[in-house]
Amino acid sequence: MPTHDSGDIVYNPYLSRREGDGALDDQSAGLLRHFDDVCNGVDRRIAAAIGDGEFTPGTPLVQQALAERFGVSRIPIREALRKLEGDGLVVYFPRRGHFVATVSPIDIDEIFYLRENLELAAVRLAYERIPLSELQSLDELLNDLSPEHSPREALLEADERVHDLIAEYAANSRLRRTLQQLKDQIQFTRRSATLLPGRFEESLREHREIILALELRDLPLIEARLRVHLHAGREATQRACSSMSTELDRGDR
Repeated sequence: MPTHDSGDIVYNPYLSRREGDGALDDQSAGLLRHFDDVCNGVDRRIAAAIGDGEFTPGTPLVQQALAERFGVSRIPIREALRKLEGDGLVVYFPRRGHFVATVSPIDIDEIFYLRENLELAAVRLAYERIPLSELQSLDELLNDLSPEHSPREALLEADERVHDLIAEYAANSRLRRTLQQLKDQIQFTRRSATLLPGRFEESLREHREIILALELRDLPLIEARLRVHLHAGREATQRACSSMSTELDRGDR
């Protein structure tokens, strides 16, 4: 486990091993598991704050401020930022520090290209495995939503449940993890896209059509409706990205 230049003294359980077999002793293994749990919890909380728009693109991520906010030392903050950098949510500049990654139109095109191909692969693995009861439950959830009476968060949650269900029943952990990383990289911009005029209704209809196709176990229809949804999502995300860039330009003047 690498350490940085903060001056913190770190007990590294990787270095505490029983003689002979090189294995971790019980105390060290327990400390390591606890340390990993803390780091994983912190990186999820920072990622959620980025996705929710609390930390907008370009925002500096100061280790001491984050440590105070999340009630931990700077060590798990530093490890969490490294992980998020690897996931594409955070960028690091020497002598300047970590910042929330910005998203460009090229980034959006690349992410949706990968996401389309991976989700199509996932649905080919999953479509015969997903229980009808799960699909019916989602169908009821979607039917209860409406642009007039449902908050944006409810649509976003339903969207996550539809795509997570496909990824879950694909039963491929690497595929599921990669899809989640791609979604996380543009989560804030995707959330902003739901505010575009008419996008709530369009997205709701697209998800209902995907669920209906899944209930029919009709793979060509499922693939066609998933493509329509992802293409529409890419276009909406591009419009949201353009709108955000325009607002940032105005703010800089």
